[in-house]
Amino acid sequence: RGLGDVYKRQVQGSRIKENLEKVGIKTIVIPYKKLADATAMFETINKNFNLDKDKQIKLFQSKMNSLLSPLKKKKKVLMVIDEKFKNSKLHELRAIGTGNYFNEIITRLGATNVISSNGYPLLDLENLLKLKFDILIRVSDRKIENAKNWRSSIFKDKIYLYEKDYAVVLGPRTLNLIEDFREILK
Repeated sequence: RGLGDVYKRQVQGSRIKENLEKVGIKTIVIPYKKLADATAMFETINKNFNLDKDKQIKLFQSKMNSLLSPLKKKKKVLMVIDEKFKNSKLHELRAIGTGNYFNEIITRLGATNVISSNGYPLLDLENLLKLKFDILIRVSDRKIENAKNWRSSIFKDKIYLYEKDYAVVLGPRTLNLIEDFREILK
């Protein structure tokens, strides 16, 4: 679910592409890990389908750069995509590290990701308690099943449950994601 699914789909994407091409269906592979991939995606689609949307793409890029201006507060952030609770107590979680557009967004906004490793590391409670962060953002593209547990956890004063259907897919609504993160990090 969520970003884990996105990661799995990306790995499986090359296999799907090969299978489609075997039966004569032209495919376009569009990367979606970095913020620049959003613009590149629009450019690729624009070119392949002769849409003549260069002005709209430049406007999107301009809006994105404008929204990514640094905030004054330099918060330390822990971003999370999955968790396990045992008996209503947090047991472990899957964090969002570097090398993705979430990290790019918060760092360009002037915040610091407390996870410095690439990818989506799994943290047990002991390692989690060693981290020093101002805010924990639980990111999901749907309602978070463990919301009640989060709200009664030791992190209840730091948690922000971010439940937006556009949270895990780059595209035109990436601007909404950036606007939302600006608001969260103020």
